[in-house]
Amino acid sequence: MMDETLKEEEQPVTEKNDADNEILTTVSDEYLAKKKKKRIIVFSSISLVAVLLSLTIIILSCIKIDLKPIFMTNPTTYEVYLESGSPTFNLGQTDEEYEKFNNLVDDVFETKLLTAIFTGRLGGYEINETNLPFYSSSSTKTGISSDLRSRLNTSYVRIKYYQPVKLLNKDGSEYFSKIDSRVNLTFTELYFNIYNTNQEHEVTLLFATDGYLTGRITEIKVKVNTYKLYEYAEKL
Repeated sequence: MMDETLKEEEQPVTEKNDADNEILTTVSDEYLAKKKKKRIIVFSSISLVAVLLSLTIIILSCIKIDLKPIFMTNPTTYEVYLESGSPTFNLGQTDEEYEKFNNLVDDVFETKLLTAIFTGRLGGYEINETNLPFYSSSSTKTGISSDLRSRLNTSYVRIKYYQPVKLLNKDGSEYFSKIDSRVNLTFTELYFNIYNTNQEHEVTLLFATDGYLTGRITEIKVKVNTYKLYEYAEKL
């Protein structure tokens, strides 16, 4: 009789334990399910960010931008000097090779958008005026001054324009002299160095500008690979 009474008392306790265990199991399952769902969401978010980042890098690597000042278009003549004081060749707009060389110049000043971002060249160019003479004789606009000569290597390109060209800011607006804000600078020729190594160099575009004074050196610095121009000139 006593045994039956004990069994009757133990039965509710066992049922209570089973119910508690079932609740704990349910709560544990829900917790694990939520944790698994959270991991899936986090993993999916990371994967999505990685995919978007990869796509962005690919797109930026494909897009090219032009670092050449916007006013440097279709000059009258090109002269290229390689390791000597005499031009290796001279090309005018009517020459057969002019268009090809002109396109090469355009290519030299193009770079990938991604490269421009990481090298800090996306902002365009800055114009730097000097009081240094461009010509050895400013009155006749002939010869190369010692200041210009000191900035040139043994290999360089000379670009000439038949009509004066206005200097423009990177946004396309007219550039007015920082020395005399009433004067818009113009130029008819410029020089820049070229290199026989297939890598980027900081290249200074040296303009013969006229404004408050005649024939002064004005500079724009760009980082470009000029090897294509050197290689082309060497083969002619």
